[in-house]
Amino acid sequence: MEGDNTPYYDANGYVLGPDRTGTLISDMKLFLDSAKAKNILVIFVLWNGALLRNQNSINLYWDNSKLQTYLDKALTVNIFFDFFNCHV
Repeated sequence: MEGDNTPYYDANGYVLGPDRTGTLISDMKLFLDSAKAKNILVIFVLWNGALLRNQNSINLYWDNSKLQTYLDKALTVNIFFDFFNCHV
């Protein structure tokens, strides 16, 4: 669900990383590997804003400093390069 597991927020709503356990990228890789084995197309939606009920997620729209922590700590080039490097 929206903002419940990813990204990982601190007590003030600033993003600390992609997820609390640090397994988001490996979980996504496993998901894609399983889908590939069954010939299933997967399209990940990182942030659609369709249902906004989590206050931390809502704050990303209205507080530029919180949005910046999302960009810097959860949606970094390095994190997604690692992910897509194995699944192009």
